[in-house]
Amino acid sequence: MPTMPFNITRRAKRLSEQRWLLDAIISLMGPDWDQGRLGYMSSTCGHDSQGDFIGLRQRIKTYNDMTREFMQAARRRELRAEAELKLGHDSTARESFFTASIHSLWWSAVVDRGKHTSESRSESEEDGLLCQVHPARGSAHRAHRCAV
Repeated sequence: MPTMPFNITRRAKRLSEQRWLLDAIISLMGPDWDQGRLGYMSSTCGHDSQGDFIGLRQRIKTYNDMTREFMQAARRRELRAEAELKLGHDSTARESFFTASIHSLWWSAVVDRGKHTSESRSESEEDGLLCQVHPARGSAHRAHRCAV
């Protein structure tokens, strides 16, 4: 799945022509080719999530792999958190929902979710992505949802 919507890729002629160079650099150096993105993303998550980030480093070989792999990791972590909620492990579930929201940051930062509804949750859901709502529920402090 392409990282950027087709209408933007079509207008970005230079990016389209030189994508092979970016893919070669990522396959050689990994997803941290330009900045330590996985390092600073994983530092906010618990030790339990480090395996997710190691797996991301191993599976991302091209620029277009990033969106797919980050969203699959977010969905896996979200499913795990939902299972932990059913078991009554609220604290662990909150950590997993937080990790899922960190994984989904790549998707929300790069692509307009409204144009790719097949990969994102439906826009009609009142809470949006579950992983962005659940960490605030049941916390000791008051939290409000806000959009920037």
